[in-house]
Amino acid sequence: MPTRRNSGRTKNGKVRTEHAMAPGLEEFLEELSEWAEIKSAVPARLKSTLRGSYPTLHIQSETISGLKCSYKSQGRFQELFLVTSDKAALRQKLLSTRFEHVRVER
Repeated sequence: MPTRRNSGRTKNGKVRTEHAMAPGLEEFLEELSEWAEIKSAVPARLKSTLRGSYPTLHIQSETISGLKCSYKSQGRFQELFLVTSDKAALRQKLLSTRFEHVRVER
């Protein structure tokens, strides 16, 4: 079941919460919001997939303002935009950090 939040931003102002979120994404974003490399995180609309999966963040591409990623968990798919001033540092930190409940892939 997706998590539903009121529109707006989280307590530290970095994560926008305008859409429902895939299972586990809200907790993952709270952890990422502590990082100095991240200026903001913007989850897109939630979509369904055919199968469930272990929570996975896939780094898709660079954008003008940061990284475009996709997050998959329990049959849900959600694009995620991470805004940063140092794309290379953020990509490296994401790939080198071991998260308890999320696998990060290129």
